[in-house]
Amino acid sequence: MTSPAVFKRVLVGFDGSPASRHALAIASDLAGSDGEVVALAVLDPTGPAESADGVPAVDGAGPLWVARCFDDALATLPGSVAQFRVLGGRRVAAGLSEYADTHGFDLLVVGRRSNPAVGVGHIPEALMRNERLAVLLAPEPA
Repeated sequence: MTSPAVFKRVLVGFDGSPASRHALAIASDLAGSDGEVVALAVLDPTGPAESADGVPAVDGAGPLWVARCFDDALATLPGSVAQFRVLGGRRVAAGLSEYADTHGFDLLVVGRRSNPAVGVGHIPEALMRNERLAVLLAPEPA
């Protein structure tokens, strides 16, 4: 017998990176079979065409690439019924925070890129300032 999920509605910041795929796996575990998981890709109009670690940014044709990454990640999570959404025209942290608040999510899970020189990272740091939302910074994938 599995215990009921503590978080019924979990939002995942998803950009197709290994860190966001790991965040999706953690969110699916936390929500269990009774919860709802939505992976949200935020299209930042001011973002670079490619991130610092070489992962294609989510702009132009980017949403198709991220959607394929989501499908691949979902295939590795048996029983998960996570959904994929795209939000355009927002800065990433603001878009995730606004979407979570507007749609009543209990938890936001984001991955951490591996660069100890930058600490937590500017997006997770900005998200943790939202007083109405629990934020989980997923550990780096093993």
